[in-house]
Amino acid sequence: MDLVRALWALVKLGVRDSPELSGIMQHMAKHVTGLDEVGISMLAWALASRELIAPTTLATSLAQRAGALAREYELGSQALASLCWAFGKLSRLASGLDEQLQAFKRFFLAAAYEVVHISPDFSP
Repeated sequence: MDLVRALWALVKLGVRDSPELSGIMQHMAKHVTGLDEVGISMLAWALASRELIAPTTLATSLAQRAGALAREYELGSQALASLCWAFGKLSRLASGLDEQLQAFKRFFLAAAYEVVHISPDFSP
């Protein structure tokens, strides 16, 4: 989680291209499965807000982990909204990357199910 916070802070400061960002993204691609809803949201926000081109494995793993959390009903309304925004923005950058786009679509389906069937924070 400390690396996610470091990545988030670097992006918040306006850093786009640096060896530190690249190193953190490479490391996170291998460890995204251990992140909770806050870590997933922060990581997705950091990538999307600066339109960082993440390694395909990181973006795909991030979407898969977020989808798993959504299916397990472990995403609060703020995390859910933040992830939908981030993956929507990242989807534009992923055109032509079928694996990544499919992972984003699966997340959106899981998120939609949670909103409609589970989440008391959203009401019609």
